[in-house]
Amino acid sequence: MFIIQIIRVFILILVLWNIPAYLLYYFSPSLGSLSSYLTSALLIGYYILDNRREGISNPFILIGLLFYTFSSFNYDIIDVDNYFLKEFLRFMIVVSCGTILARRTNFKEIYTILALGSLSIIVNAFFYPEASLVMGRAAGFYLNANAAGAICVLGYGISYSISNKQMRLIGQLLFTFAGIITFSRTFIVIWTIITIFSIIRNKKNILVPIIGVFAFALLFSFAEELTLSKERFSAIQSIVDGGNSRNIKALQEDSRQDTWAKYYNMIFDKPLFGHGFTMFQRKTNNLPGVHNTYLMILGEAGIIPFLLFIFIYSKLLLKSWGVFKDTPYLFNITLILVIYMMTGHTYFQNFYMVLLSMFVFESLKLKMLSNTKL
Repeated sequence: MFIIQIIRVFILILVLWNIPAYLLYYFSPSLGSLSSYLTSALLIGYYILDNRREGISNPFILIGLLFYTFSSFNYDIIDVDNYFLKEFLRFMIVVSCGTILARRTNFKEIYTILALGSLSIIVNAFFYPEASLVMGRAAGFYLNANAAGAICVLGYGISYSISNKQMRLIGQLLFTFAGIITFSRTFIVIWTIITIFSIIRNKKNILVPIIGVFAFALLFSFAEELTLSKERFSAIQSIVDGGNSRNIKALQEDSRQDTWAKYYNMIFDKPLFGHGFTMFQRKTNNLPGVHNTYLMILGEAGIIPFLLFIFIYSKLLLKSWGVFKDTPYLFNITLILVIYMMTGHTYFQNFYMVLLSMFVFESLKLKMLSNTKL
């Protein structure tokens, strides 16, 4: 049915464009809550309307149950608005009802939606530079520049699934330029890794780095029209020019390793059950939030959910690597998610990571099934 497909695409837009959080931050809490409830309602409705629905068994349901169960043990915040229960239900709806959605979605749809989402980063940089949490680092719909960088490099990784050469190259340039103006260090590192892997797989991709060169040329060409982070722009300029190590050090300042180190004692203090829900996500006692999904799970819910989480993504990495020759984009997505989860702690709130993880999981299941039939 056409209406079911419309619902599915609309859900993908709400999640992959980070619409609920964007509306919450820039418009009003009521609009943010309404769009969040709408996302959950549409997921439930889509699951009910899909006449072909199969089982919804997947490991992300288990990680949700374990994380919220263990993190509830030391959750001593007065929950006057049932925040814990709301977040638990939202996540469980995504990982249960969203399984069918992930199964019905294809690479081209995700690629297109992410490409349009990355345009919001460019619009943010050129026309509304003040609409950024950190001035000089564009983020568009994604609020946080690191999250925006993750979206861009995910789109870049998926671009290798697009057979239309013109569409692929346009998207790669778009994702590369949008990712660069986030000034995310992780984006640049992962973009380079994905590019190297693409060349190893197919020597025809040897010209792909030219896209990066062209994107940097665009950055320098429009530098005067953009409100850029002076420190990071100067550092990138120094790398390109091969000089001024003082500027390059700006990219090393405020490193995530320093942030993580502030939480190590807390993790060792309660390794079994953790410190409770949100304790590693909130800014408390002069702590900035852990900015690491793995440490967040370990610190809030303890070692059991943490080990399951590591097992799930290790298995996804191994299985996607096993089909790298035929479908490198599955490995690209998984690798990007695994690395970017070291820079943020919103896995259980902003659902694009878990939705794309389920997409990889379902795609691998389908591929294994087709290979078995052959």
